[in-house]
Amino acid sequence: MVGMTYVAISSDTPDRVLGYYTIANTSIPRTRMPEDVLRGLPKYGDLPAILLGRFAVDADFQKRGIGHILMSHAISTSVAVSQLSAARYIFTESYDSTTGWYEKYSFRQIPGGEEPNRNKMYLDLKVVMKAREVAGKTLFTISA
Repeated sequence: MVGMTYVAISSDTPDRVLGYYTIANTSIPRTRMPEDVLRGLPKYGDLPAILLGRFAVDADFQKRGIGHILMSHAISTSVAVSQLSAARYIFTESYDSTTGWYEKYSFRQIPGGEEPNRNKMYLDLKVVMKAREVAGKTLFTISA
């Protein structure tokens, strides 16, 4: 699968990577999704989605907001891509230790993961777009 990787670098030291993430097109089998999110969706076997993978922040820069900036960028980019590709969800896989962090951004777990210590999760982009609409502005921005 081919993806696009976004990298945050230090303005002081341009060769220092602070964090990064990769997004790519993917799909989620309909049978893997909770019933409550399937109402009103077409009966396709697979649902279009955006894969959020390889999300990481350098250990020296954790708990400084870099993860939030990267996640905000990832969500904004995914919303823009979804307007072109009809992707409905962002899909990711988290380690048990990071699941709570993803939940702060409204990712929900998909029951029945196959791998121990890893959780498949999704974020409904329709909910993100509705929240933007209600707020009347962009919810996720990147500031310098």
